Amino acid sequence: MSFVPKYQLIYDDLLRMVDNMAPGDRLPSVRNLKAQYNVSQSTIERSFDEMERKGLVRRRRGSGVYVEGWDSSENVICVFADIEISDPTNNLFLKGVRHIAEQKGFQVADFGPRNFFKIRRDILPTLTSKKFAGIITRHSGMDTFFLDNDRYWMDRLKAVRLPLVTCRPIPAAQVDSVTPDYFASFQKLGEYLRDNSEGPIYFLGNTTVPSFARLQGLEVGFGGKDRLRVEINHGNNQDFLAHLNEFKKRKICGHLIIGVPLEDFGFYDVFKGTTWGRDPNKEFAMLLHDHQSLPDGVSAHVIIKPSYHMGEISAKLMIRRIRGYRGEIAHETVNHAVLFNSNLPVDSLSQRKDITMSAPA
Repeated sequence: MSFVPKYQLIYDDLLRMVDNMAPGDRLPSVRNLKAQYNVSQSTIERSFDEMERKGLVRRRRGSGVYVEGWDSSENVICVFADIEISDPTNNLFLKGVRHIAEQKGFQVADFGPRNFFKIRRDILPTLTSKKFAGIITRHSGMDTFFLDNDRYWMDRLKAVRLPLVTCRPIPAAQVDSVTPDYFASFQKLGEYLRDNSEGPIYFLGNTTVPSFARLQGLEVGFGGKDRLRVEINHGNNQDFLAHLNEFKKRKICGHLIIGVPLEDFGFYDVFKGTTWGRDPNKEFAMLLHDHQSLPDGVSAHVIIKPSYHMGEISAKLMIRRIRGYRGEIAHETVNHAVLFNSNLPVDSLSQRKDITMSAPA
């Protein structure tokens, strides 16, 4: 039989108590809890420390410990999209948020494609002075690193006292988050190519965290690097387009996998009229959104980005918090859909039951 620390037993009892209380209600005092459980003050304080760390309660010096929560009468959810993320991604994400929020009686305020965390000096006072129900942000990996090392602004963010859902975990903030699984879909693709193809496999990526995660998934699924030929572009989107054109001119025979989304600058138009996707010795794999179609006459292994679905899950997590949920922090992972040997419009394929994506309970 495993040993459960005393503070953990008290924490579990307090958690059940909080679940039946309203935001702003006061919990029993440390003195009363010491007498009730016959333990030291430090044991009670440790239980409260854990609850405060998870955002369940708030201490008021000289007053007591109170149940944390928000005013659920407000019905406007703010959405901030990262200006560094492409417009198709942000637009689909916003549509997903609106789909769920409006069903539940909430409005969505689109603050546009500007980075919430990089201009937070201007935004935080606005959010403090106006009434909103919560904030959803879609931000980059660099912002995650920056925020986790910026104590001052993290404290300012918490002072806004609104539910926050982010599209990457921010450990220091202890907030609900949603993130796509860049690894799993390419692992599945690697397993398919390992069992169904011959010859070299070319991976064209760039210097971003998602691109390297996709490459790692491909390597794991494929079971090694012997047949893989990796080319990484170190420039911007226009440089990547030039890289694709150069690759096309080399008339390489092999399978081609694009490790970045083909959504801007006519990326996938580069391969119209080529033999990739039509020759069994030159299979083609690409990332698309569910509103995009494949080039005419091209068959490809399609990996569908879950931007819309991420918006839906973000809204569900947000509304759960607004309505008073004070349980464990949620970190939801959303899978990309994978479809092999497709030559149909992606928007019709994304509705198929055999390519469903994950969702929170």
